[in-house]
Amino acid sequence: MKALFELEARDPGEVLDHAFINAHCDGLDALRDGVSALDWPDIERESGLGEAAIREIADCYAKSKATMLTWCM
Repeated sequence: MKALFELEARDPGEVLDHAFINAHCDGLDALRDGVSALDWPDIERESGLGEAAIREIADCYAKSKATMLTWCM
């Protein structure tokens, strides 16, 4: 998410669907602030992925016209 927020900051409106977010979500600003405060070394350590790999995935996600994310425990 940190990489996606950074991409969105460089190209506003090109990564995030603000119309959808405004209609269906609450708390994006707080989420962005929290994620932006995270350090890359901490993200790498906790995820087990390097920053370059995370950025590569974020680029693919940002360029996709249709993406489905599934998360479970």
